[in-house]
Amino acid sequence: MGETLLEIVVHPGKNRFGFLRRDEWSNAWHVNVPAVPQKGAANRALMERCASLFGVPVRIARGQASTRKVLRIPLPRERVEQLLQKSGFSSIKK
Repeated sequence: MGETLLEIVVHPGKNRFGFLRRDEWSNAWHVNVPAVPQKGAANRALMERCASLFGVPVRIARGQASTRKVLRIPLPRERVEQLLQKSGFSSIKK
């Protein structure tokens, strides 16, 4: 079983959660998170929603205090891509 490191840019304080798009240049996903970035609330919300989306615990590998983060997802990249597509998000760059 593989794992995926997924680069993201978090936009906290938005109306609803969602993976918006993947930046072609940086390969980072832009993700809206409803919670505000106070006392780790946005990170907790991000981890909860990603765990629900991917069906496994997700960790922040880098960027705990930044809007730019790297998520560690204990699934192969192909499975992550399938789950994003199934949820209505575009495919990730391989």
